Amino acid sequence: MLIAVYESKKLSREGADHKKGNILSAQIQMDEAEFIAEAEEFKAAADEFAKLSEVKNKENIFFQEAKYPYWYLTELMDVLNSAFTENSATGSVWQYVSSFALLDDCNTISFELTTTDDDILKQLQDEIGYMDVFSFGEALATVENNAIKAGQQMSYPGSYSSIGYRARRHLSNGTYEYGYVTTGHSIAKGLPVYQGTSVIGDCMLSSNTATLDAAFVKTRSGFDMSNVTDAGYTMTSTITNPAVSTTVSKEGSTTGRTTGTILSINASTTVNGVLCSSLYSADYLAANGDSGGIVYTGENSIVGVHKSGPTTAIAGTRYLTPATNVNIYLSGSSETITPY
Repeated sequence: MLIAVYESKKLSREGADHKKGNILSAQIQMDEAEFIAEAEEFKAAADEFAKLSEVKNKENIFFQEAKYPYWYLTELMDVLNSAFTENSATGSVWQYVSSFALLDDCNTISFELTTTDDDILKQLQDEIGYMDVFSFGEALATVENNAIKAGQQMSYPGSYSSIGYRARRHLSNGTYEYGYVTTGHSIAKGLPVYQGTSVIGDCMLSSNTATLDAAFVKTRSGFDMSNVTDAGYTMTSTITNPAVSTTVSKEGSTTGRTTGTILSINASTTVNGVLCSSLYSADYLAANGDSGGIVYTGENSIVGVHKSGPTTAIAGTRYLTPATNVNIYLSGSSETITPY
């Protein structure tokens, strides 16, 4: 279905329903004559579009009259973005704003708030104006301040590396431990894991053998592993066994997000004198400190964790531990370690 929104009503700055003195009262200048001309031009184009579309799809095309012109809404968004940046510190009513977005099909700007307190809503409306262009709702999800993300740096006594994919360990007693998978050559079992000066987790399992280079870190209370990577990609809980030439991305704390292709799905290499087989190889860029970082496909399915390669970000072959091997070799016979 196509909904074409056209602007056909007169709208002037004086006609907007707002209180004097709010942040928008002197910032949006609206030229009524220019608006009417643009609206008529758009409606003519919309009518022509309907004719060219012919009758077979015409029942799926609807023209919806808009109260506010699109350029006006985009200017409102610019003003709101500036106001949020300047006023979102603790103590301001803006701290309760989770998000706001221009909804094209509704011809409004929708706010999501982290509270349902009527007094807070009134304060925000006093700040931005009592205009029917704004709608308000409660945020269904918020980003935790202590969210840990794939690709970020993790440190421990003596060194540092990168965080891999979100996972949970299903224990034999039926309970779960929540955390993430990284590489085993980076961290030993029993070590605490830090971000900055905060202890975010503990290494519960670690392996750096011929069959597996991986570790499981259980996050501590107050620190939750996000399914959104440091570069902003939302991961699925699906593990993928890629074919040769599959495009993959790696996120690590040194080189960030880099992209390449799978070169082999049956590779072996050595790290610190230990031969490890049953690896994947790829040609994305990575460097020291990227070990353990997540590797995933264009569909955001998990491939594994980065293991090794050239120590600087130069062209060359990189090796990664397949996520499928983690559940086989790292967990015990009565346990599982899987993404969630």
